[in-house]
Amino acid sequence: MVKRTSKKVYVLNLPETIPLDTLYEKIESATGTCHARISIERNKLVIELFGAEYDVKVAWYKIRRSLAELWELYRFSKERKIQIETIVKEIRSTFPQTFLVESLKLRGYRSFIQENTLYTTAPLEVVFEIASALSRYIKDERIRRASTSTKRLIACIAAGTGTDIDEIIKIGKALGIIDETDDGKIKLVKDWKTALKIIVDYLRKSRE
Repeated sequence: MVKRTSKKVYVLNLPETIPLDTLYEKIESATGTCHARISIERNKLVIELFGAEYDVKVAWYKIRRSLAELWELYRFSKERKIQIETIVKEIRSTFPQTFLVESLKLRGYRSFIQENTLYTTAPLEVVFEIASALSRYIKDERIRRASTSTKRLIACIAAGTGTDIDEIIKIGKALGIIDETDDGKIKLVKDWKTALKIIVDYLRKSRE
């Protein structure tokens, strides 16, 4: 069976702040088996796709999704907001949203989440850094046997203050915030908000 070939031309408005090398990379990674010809005309992005009709449709769908994510990343500098889903895709991992906000606050940035969108004064690279750190710390072997809320609290403090996980556990125990059972399980004695405030206050005073 002979595949029907197709040529499609798509025109999009091009934001001024988009780096062209990143733009080309995103498009090329989404074209699949199609051939793409890209040009820029008066702040318009022109994409010509050549290939089998079905492949062109699939490529255009992937390109639109990829560019929409790229557009959002570079709008962040003006609007100071980004969808949680975009952060997840960028760092390729999930993280507890509430604790991302708390970690950003520990770094001194105003932050809140509304309708699955993060609003923050933090630079985008800091958002990605802390979200990645949260995801990584929660999986750390040292807190494998901790309760979910305890894992998230420890990861939040580690990502937000740069304090080592072992040090956080040690401080939490000394302050009566964290308890370790005979079989090695770690849990919070107080609610996580109270525990966060007490441990962070201690860290700040000890660093003065």
